[in-house]
Amino acid sequence: MIESALCQFDDETDGDINDKTAAKILALLLDRYHFKDENPVSTSEQEEDGSMLVDRAIKEDLSSLQPDKLSKLLATVYRSMDRHSGYERDYIDFIHAFVGSSGGKKKSIFKKFFLPRGAHGQRPAKHG
Repeated sequence: MIESALCQFDDETDGDINDKTAAKILALLLDRYHFKDENPVSTSEQEEDGSMLVDRAIKEDLSSLQPDKLSKLLATVYRSMDRHSGYERDYIDFIHAFVGSSGGKKKSIFKKFFLPRGAHGQRPAKHG
């Protein structure tokens, strides 16, 4: 859902964010969740707004994750963005194509790797 929330924020800003801004949003969230900084300092209002939107999505959709798993998830998205971005819109455009915004039907490509496992290490069966 992290990627979906970034797409949603990009949609709400009429495509005004780039990969560098998205990386700063993720860095703020890593400061909060991994380094336990309750008030990480952003350098712009846009970063602050983006981190609040993504944080809200985390609290709504990923609240069952243990803090260490959430930190790993944020770090995974951050590293992926860092590796595949020229700090224009390469990564943002990629996640729009494959994940989409939170309001859409597309889901996080990373979420399946961080679902809680059952007693025997298996992911819970899907129903429906």
